[in-house]
Amino acid sequence: MIKPVAAGIALGASIVGAGALALYFLLKDETRHPIEYIQRSTGLRSKNTVTSDVFIPEEKVAVFIGRAGSNIKEIETRTNTKITHKTESKDGRFVIYSVQGSAENVQEAETVISEFLATQPDLKNIEINVPKMALGRIYGREKANLLKMQQISGAKISIYSEHESKGEEVRVSFHGTPRQIALAKSLVEEKVEEDRELREGILQRVRSPRSPARQFCITNSPYKEASAPGSKRLVEKLNATMQNGFLEVYVSAMKNPSRFWIQKVGPTSVELDKLVDKMTEFYSQEENLEVCKPREAIEVGSMAAAQFSVDGKWYRAHVKDVVVDDYDPLMSKVEVFFVDYGDEEVKSQSEVYNLNSQFLRLRHQAIECSLAGVNPVGGEWSEDASDLFAELTYASRWKVMMAKMQGFKENPIDRASSPIPQVDLVDTSRPEDIVVADELVKHNFATRPSPKKTAPVMIPAGEEDIAEDGFFE
Repeated sequence: MIKPVAAGIALGASIVGAGALALYFLLKDETRHPIEYIQRSTGLRSKNTVTSDVFIPEEKVAVFIGRAGSNIKEIETRTNTKITHKTESKDGRFVIYSVQGSAENVQEAETVISEFLATQPDLKNIEINVPKMALGRIYGREKANLLKMQQISGAKISIYSEHESKGEEVRVSFHGTPRQIALAKSLVEEKVEEDRELREGILQRVRSPRSPARQFCITNSPYKEASAPGSKRLVEKLNATMQNGFLEVYVSAMKNPSRFWIQKVGPTSVELDKLVDKMTEFYSQEENLEVCKPREAIEVGSMAAAQFSVDGKWYRAHVKDVVVDDYDPLMSKVEVFFVDYGDEEVKSQSEVYNLNSQFLRLRHQAIECSLAGVNPVGGEWSEDASDLFAELTYASRWKVMMAKMQGFKENPIDRASSPIPQVDLVDTSRPEDIVVADELVKHNFATRPSPKKTAPVMIPAGEEDIAEDGFFE
């Protein structure tokens, strides 16, 4: 919320005299060519308006806008002005906003903006390097650890992609006040230490000799696009050519060992990277956002485009639920599922846009799976068990795991939907292979089920996620 200030405070004294806030106003007299302005709060018309170009320092733009534009809206309401984004300064240090209204109201808006920004603390950026191996612990399940650390510290924590970093370390940046950064940095360092202790424990338990080196050769049919949006997705088979039937996969998201999502390694993963880059470029343009802005209430089951809060990139999303805000429909809560990764987030309706048809062609890349051959101790997976699973599978870290399908089980969330593949997961990148299920059993988080005959789960005819030969497709 913006604290009220007296409208009579001299702008020059608060800005130029103090020298602490680079905020400038360029007043343009438009009495010769008056702009008709309709005051939204009263419905009254005034033809004698002035326009003030307000230069906001780039590092303070986010706090000036506020969540979903709340700060700008409050200034507009209090001062009976209209504030719109105009452009950036030539040197890139400022973002220019236009303030329109009567001379008195514009001056009041300038003072409110000046005083509000002057009360905001100076924000800084620092970077540190952390081991790539610790990213799983830093992220946590569905980015829960990262989001919690940001919430506790108040700082923004950004993690560079692994291909942007050299060696065995990755850069982590912190943005906030010095106190916020110090707290966030200590929280991240705690996660790094937890990861180190966990890995030392695993290596001490591994004693079996390494099996002979194995080579996996995976073939993939060429990527094809659907002829038109809405048409049936073309099947793309991914078959292991070795008798052991292993597949290369990424674990992209997880809730627990019985519910996680994988992406197949191959041409489609490259296509997905290109799609995300194109979507981010497309939805970063104001004119495209305006075209894709929903004109009606968002419906459950529809496809949409939304930013992921952790990296700010745009992704394809499926609308799972909508909680309507009758007072302000734009603030209705929309639960979205990112269909290519498996993550879920709750957005306001103003943050969710229609999906442009050019981004519909690539089939959804996230495949929901369950770990084969284990049951949780006590009937439910503990928090520690899920954390260990995230560490062992490099969840959301884009490191290749070997997966082998062992069967299917009914979907416990939606029994009418397709059955869920049950897979073994093995990490072959270490001196000795790590079988994920075995590690969960060793830690007393899981037990092996008693051998018994069960009725097979029938695969519906035409199921797109399963190939005819039983492998993922």
